[in-house]
Amino acid sequence: MIKFAFVVLSYSEPGQLLRLTRMLAQLYENPPILLHHNFTQCPLDVSAFPSGCQFLHPHIDTGWGDISVVRAGLAAIEALYQRDGWDWFFLLSGSDYPVASPESISRELLLADFDVLLDRRLVEYARGGGIVGPDEKGEFSYSMRSWPSAAYDRYITHHVWYPSLTKRFERCKRVFKIRRPLWLQILGKWPANFRVYGGEFWFGGNRRTAEVLSRHPQKRAILEFFTFKAIPEEATYHTIIGNSDLVVSPLGNRRFSKWPGSTDNAHPKWLSTADFSEIMNSNAWFARKFLPGDPVLDLLDEHLGVA
Repeated sequence: MIKFAFVVLSYSEPGQLLRLTRMLAQLYENPPILLHHNFTQCPLDVSAFPSGCQFLHPHIDTGWGDISVVRAGLAAIEALYQRDGWDWFFLLSGSDYPVASPESISRELLLADFDVLLDRRLVEYARGGGIVGPDEKGEFSYSMRSWPSAAYDRYITHHVWYPSLTKRFERCKRVFKIRRPLWLQILGKWPANFRVYGGEFWFGGNRRTAEVLSRHPQKRAILEFFTFKAIPEEATYHTIIGNSDLVVSPLGNRRFSKWPGSTDNAHPKWLSTADFSEIMNSNAWFARKFLPGDPVLDLLDEHLGVA
């Protein structure tokens, strides 16, 4: 039987976080749970949490789309790596919830020939950018054909801002984008000695994965590269893992989420009872995002036998 552990990032909704950790403790027989909670944004009573929970102190003041989120996760993973008694860990947010039994997950991982469950794709230069539009499911997810090109502009393209005038001769700033790899190399803006990968933030891995994320020889350089990039959490872990000998599963990160709307939608939809059947018919082990106390959580409890 695989022994599991969890890393949880949170900044709000103490009641929802407590429910998640209690569910994990009951399902997985009180596993190690490393929590990085932003106490600055939201105080909580740590004494109410299961005995397997360990809160990171001092915490990092995190902000969405900021390198602080990456550093918080890495700090928690490094702390977990120092603890014995586990084989695989999963990175979750406070609004995630388990949707598969530990027994079914363990059966698969006992036969696994990979180290990481990660949604990952290489970020490459594409002349003219990618085709804008939804993915094969009609959603605006990381599987969109345009995502690698958008990620290239986010993480690799060099933006040069310069003063200009509007048609009404008002002062403004415009941006000139340097995208071609050759020019980026000449200007010293090209990633040195590593390739850039990206995708959905949330993932799982074995002890070897935790070791690589803690001790990768280019970890400092990769963190520095992403420090002032937008939404670095969708690329930093992927780049560290992608530039290692870790084997990534072809099955993605085994997370269920839905991305309706448009390319401007920065978050998945809130899941509800209307999504329950689709969640159950997926191959997901965890799902996100859920509103606190939504009735679909009771359905999941019943499905997992802990209602």
